[in-house]
Amino acid sequence: MKTQSFTVLVAFQLLTLLTVTPLFAQAPNPMRFETPFDFSVGDRVLPAGEYTASTIGPALQIRGMDNKQIATVLTHSTSRPAVEEKGKLVFHRYGNTYFLSEVWRPGELSGQELSKSSQEREIAQGESNPQQTILIAETD
Repeated sequence: MKTQSFTVLVAFQLLTLLTVTPLFAQAPNPMRFETPFDFSVGDRVLPAGEYTASTIGPALQIRGMDNKQIATVLTHSTSRPAVEEKGKLVFHRYGNTYFLSEVWRPGELSGQELSKSSQEREIAQGESNPQQTILIAETD
Protein backbone atom coordinates (compact mmCIF):
# COMPACT_ATOMS: atom_id res chain seq x y z
CA MET A 1 0.00 0.00 0.00
CA LYS A 2 2.85 2.39 0.86
CA THR A 3 4.59 1.63 -2.44
CA GLN A 4 1.43 2.27 -4.46
CA SER A 5 0.78 5.58 -2.67
CA PHE A 6 4.38 6.62 -3.19
CA THR A 7 4.20 5.75 -6.92
CA VAL A 8 0.99 7.77 -7.34
CA LEU A 9 2.54 10.74 -5.50
CA VAL A 10 5.69 10.66 -7.65
CA ALA A 11 3.64 10.34 -10.84
CA PHE A 12 1.47 13.30 -9.80
CA GLN A 13 4.51 15.46 -9.00
CA LEU A 14 6.14 14.56 -12.31
CA LEU A 15 2.96 15.36 -14.23
CA THR A 16 2.64 18.68 -12.41
CA LEU A 17 6.26 19.56 -13.14
CA LEU A 18 5.89 18.75 -16.84
CA THR A 19 2.69 20.76 -17.30
CA VAL A 20 3.40 23.79 -15.09
CA THR A 21 7.04 24.47 -15.99
CA PRO A 22 6.33 25.53 -19.62
CA LEU A 23 3.76 28.04 -18.36
CA PHE A 24 6.51 29.91 -16.58
CA ALA A 25 9.08 29.62 -19.33
CA GLN A 26 10.54 33.02 -19.97
CA ALA A 27 11.74 34.40 -23.28
CA PRO A 28 15.54 34.26 -23.30
CA ASN A 29 16.16 37.97 -23.86
CA PRO A 30 13.95 40.61 -22.30
CA MET A 31 13.38 43.64 -24.49
CA ARG A 32 14.47 47.01 -23.12
CA PHE A 33 12.54 50.18 -23.92
CA GLU A 34 12.12 53.72 -22.67
CA THR A 35 8.89 55.68 -22.59
CA PRO A 36 8.74 59.47 -22.37
CA PHE A 37 5.14 59.13 -21.11
CA ASP A 38 3.18 57.38 -18.35
CA PHE A 39 1.32 54.32 -19.63
CA SER A 40 -1.13 51.66 -18.50
CA VAL A 41 -0.54 47.92 -18.55
CA GLY A 42 -3.82 46.24 -17.65
CA ASP A 43 -5.15 48.19 -14.67
CA ARG A 44 -1.71 49.42 -13.57
CA VAL A 45 -0.31 52.86 -14.51
CA LEU A 46 3.47 52.99 -14.85
CA PRO A 47 5.46 56.23 -14.94
CA ALA A 48 7.66 57.32 -17.82
CA GLY A 49 11.05 55.63 -17.68
CA GLU A 50 13.14 52.63 -18.66
CA TYR A 51 11.59 49.15 -18.64
CA THR A 52 12.03 45.57 -19.76
CA ALA A 53 9.34 43.43 -21.35
CA SER A 54 9.54 39.69 -20.71
CA THR A 55 7.36 36.81 -21.80
CA ILE A 56 6.44 34.39 -19.03
CA GLY A 57 4.30 31.69 -20.63
CA PRO A 58 1.03 33.34 -21.70
CA ALA A 59 1.81 36.43 -19.65
CA LEU A 60 3.76 39.61 -20.27
CA GLN A 61 5.75 41.23 -17.49
CA ILE A 62 6.80 44.88 -17.68
CA ARG A 63 9.46 45.70 -15.11
CA GLY A 64 11.09 49.05 -14.36
CA MET A 65 14.88 49.07 -14.50
CA ASP A 66 14.86 50.02 -10.79
CA ASN A 67 12.62 46.97 -10.06
CA LYS A 68 10.14 49.24 -8.26
CA GLN A 69 7.52 49.16 -11.02
CA ILE A 70 6.15 45.79 -12.14
CA ALA A 71 3.03 44.90 -14.08
CA THR A 72 2.08 41.42 -15.25
CA VAL A 73 -0.85 40.72 -17.57
CA LEU A 74 -2.16 37.80 -19.55
CA THR A 75 -1.94 38.21 -23.30
CA HIS A 76 -3.10 36.41 -26.40
CA SER A 77 -1.09 35.61 -29.48
CA THR A 78 -1.31 37.67 -32.64
CA SER A 79 0.62 37.52 -35.89
CA ARG A 80 2.04 39.81 -38.55
CA PRO A 81 2.72 39.19 -42.24
CA ALA A 82 6.49 39.78 -42.15
CA VAL A 83 9.37 39.42 -39.70
CA GLU A 84 10.95 42.66 -38.52
CA GLU A 85 14.52 43.07 -37.28
CA LYS A 86 13.65 45.18 -34.26
CA GLY A 87 11.26 44.60 -31.42
CA LYS A 88 8.50 47.09 -30.89
CA LEU A 89 5.76 48.04 -28.48
CA VAL A 90 2.48 49.51 -29.72
CA PHE A 91 0.49 51.85 -27.50
CA HIS A 92 -3.04 53.17 -27.99
CA ARG A 93 -3.20 56.87 -27.19
CA TYR A 94 -6.35 58.76 -26.23
CA GLY A 95 -5.41 62.40 -25.66
CA ASN A 96 -2.45 62.14 -23.26
CA THR A 97 -3.38 58.69 -21.91
CA TYR A 98 -1.39 55.71 -23.22
CA PHE A 99 -2.25 52.01 -23.02
CA LEU A 100 0.15 49.22 -23.97
CA SER A 101 -1.57 47.24 -26.72
CA GLU A 102 0.93 44.94 -28.46
CA VAL A 103 4.47 43.62 -27.98
CA TRP A 104 6.52 42.27 -30.89
CA ARG A 105 9.86 40.52 -30.42
CA PRO A 106 12.46 40.91 -33.17
CA GLY A 107 12.66 38.15 -35.77
CA GLU A 108 9.28 36.61 -34.92
CA LEU A 109 5.99 36.50 -36.82
CA SER A 110 3.91 36.17 -33.65
CA GLY A 111 3.48 38.77 -30.96
CA GLN A 112 1.50 39.39 -27.80
CA GLU A 113 -1.69 41.40 -27.73
CA LEU A 114 -3.15 42.81 -24.52
CA SER A 115 -6.89 42.98 -23.92
CA LYS A 116 -8.31 46.43 -23.33
CA SER A 117 -8.58 47.30 -19.66
CA SER A 118 -11.84 48.59 -18.23
CA GLN A 119 -10.35 52.10 -18.18
CA GLU A 120 -9.34 51.90 -21.86
CA ARG A 121 -12.78 50.59 -22.86
CA GLU A 122 -14.40 53.47 -20.97
CA ILE A 123 -12.18 56.11 -22.62
CA ALA A 124 -12.55 54.44 -26.04
CA GLN A 125 -16.33 54.88 -25.93
CA GLY A 126 -15.86 58.64 -26.26
CA GLU A 127 -13.15 58.40 -28.95
CA SER A 128 -13.61 57.17 -32.50
CA ASN A 129 -10.08 55.85 -33.14
CA PRO A 130 -7.09 55.82 -30.85
CA GLN A 131 -3.79 57.09 -32.15
CA GLN A 132 -1.00 54.52 -32.25
CA THR A 133 2.40 55.23 -30.77
CA ILE A 134 5.19 52.79 -31.53
CA LEU A 135 8.39 52.45 -29.52
CA ILE A 136 11.37 50.46 -30.74
CA ALA A 137 12.81 48.05 -28.19
CA GLU A 138 16.29 46.59 -27.83
CA THR A 139 17.13 43.05 -26.77
CA ASP A 140 19.93 42.26 -24.36
